[in-house]
Amino acid sequence: MNTTYHIDAPSISSPRRGTQFLIVLGAAVILSAGLLRADELIKNGGFEDGSSGWWGPGLKSGGVVSDQAGGGANCLNLSEGFVCQDKRPVEGGKSYKISMKIRSESAPEGSVYVQVSFRGEGVKPGWYGAEVASVEGRSEKALFVTGGTQEWKEYTSVIDAPANATEMLIYLRKLGGTAGTASFDDVKIEPAN
Repeated sequence: MNTTYHIDAPSISSPRRGTQFLIVLGAAVILSAGLLRADELIKNGGFEDGSSGWWGPGLKSGGVVSDQAGGGANCLNLSEGFVCQDKRPVEGGKSYKISMKIRSESAPEGSVYVQVSFRGEGVKPGWYGAEVASVEGRSEKALFVTGGTQEWKEYTSVIDAPANATEMLIYLRKLGGTAGTASFDDVKIEPAN
């Protein structure tokens, strides 16, 4: 999102007018920086720009499709593997609301899941979330776990970034070697507080 501010600046003929102008200009810069930061929490969460911003082997086992999108024109379809975004900027100690739409078809229960991790100095590199996914005989924390056959369903969770976190990683997954497909759309990450 590009924001352009047009400021009619009268000639600065007095120190008071100059100070007022600098205050207004400073506020505009701070506001635009905040807007840009909020926009950068997730890129292309609706897959309207294809796979731009996303990477992972799941793009080869399905990829971005235009049929049956949950919102907009496109969605991500996976038959196995993962697609992710990493290095998403966050502030340590803040809460983030993560939401998305998930659809599954003939997928075993528990084979469709979303995982989140954080990076930063001293931050434990593990998965975060209240749910548990069973992956190759071990249990891993997850944000959302689903499966079966279901139409588009909205999933929402609030997660706290660890104190020193500077980056978030989000993985959209469909367990390999299992039947069915999973679709993801309208992925959003936004500050919760």
